[in-house]
Amino acid sequence: MSSILDLRNRLRQVLGGALSNPHVRRATFTPAFEERAEDIRIGNTVVRDLELIYRISDVIPQVIDRAYFIDGTLRTVHLMDIECRGIQVPIFLSQIIVGATIRENNELRPYRILNKFIILAPSRALSTANCYGIYLPSNITLDQTGNFYEKIMNNDILFTDISLRFQLRAQSINSVSLSINPEELTGTGKLRSKARNRAKVIMRIMELLLAYEISRQDRRSFIIMDGPIGLLLPYSRLTGVINLEVDEFPSDRYTPQAQRNLYELLSRVIGVVKNVEIIPPDLFPQQGVPFYSFPQVSGLVDPEKEEVDRDDLRSYILAGYVQLRPDLLREVPSIWSSASALIRVDVPLPAILESSLSSNWLTFFKQRVDQTGLPLTQAISNHINSSTYSQQRLSEIVSYIMGEAYPVPSTSPHRMLVELYPIAETEYWIRSKLLSAEELASLI
Repeated sequence: MSSILDLRNRLRQVLGGALSNPHVRRATFTPAFEERAEDIRIGNTVVRDLELIYRISDVIPQVIDRAYFIDGTLRTVHLMDIECRGIQVPIFLSQIIVGATIRENNELRPYRILNKFIILAPSRALSTANCYGIYLPSNITLDQTGNFYEKIMNNDILFTDISLRFQLRAQSINSVSLSINPEELTGTGKLRSKARNRAKVIMRIMELLLAYEISRQDRRSFIIMDGPIGLLLPYSRLTGVINLEVDEFPSDRYTPQAQRNLYELLSRVIGVVKNVEIIPPDLFPQQGVPFYSFPQVSGLVDPEKEEVDRDDLRSYILAGYVQLRPDLLREVPSIWSSASALIRVDVPLPAILESSLSSNWLTFFKQRVDQTGLPLTQAISNHINSSTYSQQRLSEIVSYIMGEAYPVPSTSPHRMLVELYPIAETEYWIRSKLLSAEELASLI
């Protein structure tokens, strides 16, 4: 990575006139203040209407011969303030790092890393309030217009307006809504929360882009990602290279080539969720590995607040529950719940479908639903139970994940129960690339 001095010079060049504006001042904290967004640690919510798709009775752990492991990390600091009507509106800077390691011939080694710096400011809200707002060139601006692949791959310093949503309104690409209104600029807590959340979303998109890059170069090996696959889908439109539509049933709009492209990516990617918040009521891990329909267990969807179309792409992800290291529970006195050892394995349906369905896997299930009148989840369950290939493939995936139970990573008590060793090593590697909060804050 470039020296701190070079990075400081480039950042000051990007911000340009903003730094000389009389309404802008550098944030001064000693020591520098880091914005934190802690993970949920232990499952605590039972959802009763989950549908069991398939159950694997016996799992024999085995090690994957060749696999990639993707993880992301970030650090966000308060960089400077813009004065608006007598109040100081904070501007933030995030360093986001996403990395992939590869294990081959029993050796885990670094494979590729994306290291980016994101300026986060509520610019539209500031302008609407007739105050000074930061606006930077479109080729480094991450917004609802998308094309993140080209922007992220070609620039190390980027900008995003946290007062604008990434989602589009009805038909117009220019019809966007404010997530922060001008009168809310006094709410510093909300601004901080929006900045942390936006940084996490960008990190997820970067993880998806890295998985996309690997899937194009290696069409045989699994890509194990830290976190839920469902988090990646709603923002895939923004990448400019992947379109995993989740708004409505997709099969009528996708050509055979589009379905094949989705198959090639989703058949490689597996998500491992270590912070399992929502669990089904009939969960008995000692009786095998149960797989459920995805949307209700993802933690993304609250059935009481959001109506879910069961035919969106999240319904094509199977969510399997398993205890990774149950024998360690009694060895970790600070963790006493059996749910603490649970992980969730997110398996996109293409990962267990025959390659002969690669061009029509969406339309295949659409036709099954139309012909039988059964719910999509039942059509998926029926296919798995009738397909030896799908059953073997699903068992292989779970066996691969359980093969990663040892060695145990040296980390917090909860992560000792639920984190894969290669993921932990990937995180250690990318976190070593993070600048300290003081170094980030000193970049202007």
